[in-house]
Amino acid sequence: MTLESSVWRPTCDGIDCVLKKVQLPMLEVDDWFYFEKIGAYTVSTACAFNGMQTPRRVYFCDAAVWLVV
Repeated sequence: MTLESSVWRPTCDGIDCVLKKVQLPMLEVDDWFYFEKIGAYTVSTACAFNGMQTPRRVYFCDAAVWLVV
């Protein structure tokens, strides 16, 4: 079963909308989303707006890319 949902970053400021309308399964606290090629401004717009701490960053790299870098 899926639910019509929207995905927002923590502050819910207008710039924080990631997906306006998407079908998602029921999620639990600490479930993760992974977005490829989400854009250049995802980290640079992170701030402590509304008293929210900036999120912990976790970086992933494909093994083939790692060998090139």
